[in-house]
Amino acid sequence: MHLKESDRDPSGLVVAAKQGSLPAFEQLLLWYEKPIYAFMFRFVRRREDAEDLTQEIFIKVLKSLHAYNIEKPFSPWLYTIATRTAYDWLRKKQRHPELFIIDDEQHPFETIDETESYTLIGDRIDLEALLGKVKPMHRMVLLLYYQKQFSYEQIAEILAVPINTVKTHLYRAKRELRMLSEAQGPTTDPSSS
Repeated sequence: MHLKESDRDPSGLVVAAKQGSLPAFEQLLLWYEKPIYAFMFRFVRRREDAEDLTQEIFIKVLKSLHAYNIEKPFSPWLYTIATRTAYDWLRKKQRHPELFIIDDEQHPFETIDETESYTLIGDRIDLEALLGKVKPMHRMVLLLYYQKQFSYEQIAEILAVPINTVKTHLYRAKRELRMLSEAQGPTTDPSSS
């Protein structure tokens, strides 16, 4: 049985970290660092930015852990901070666009966990490339729903929007992916030639 990330919350660590235990916080960091990094990487599409954002997120978590309600699941609270941090980054980037980007050929696009994959629209397309073309809000909803497997209710809480808005964003995101996929056409399998 595959457990969702929110079902695996290490509650004892959260309580201990909230009470000021630095070792417990370090364990939480180890528990969530890779999933948060992967989430940020898929959103921002650059390794350095994802690393910086991941670090910023955990600094914010450490500073605001005292306000966390231990009666609620930890994972949606963490992803609320991650989502807001990503949107803040996006707003700053739009106000101060980069003049150029130097691609690092030594570190090509990669994902943290090869087992995390999307099953939205078949293997015939490069879904990761298409995600980069989807509107940021749509991309965020896709990542939260399909990659992180949050429910509509949890996504609504994370994004601070009504559930129907989440459903609308998800519907539009899938439609946008489908249109981009159709515009791209099928990719050819190099092994078949």
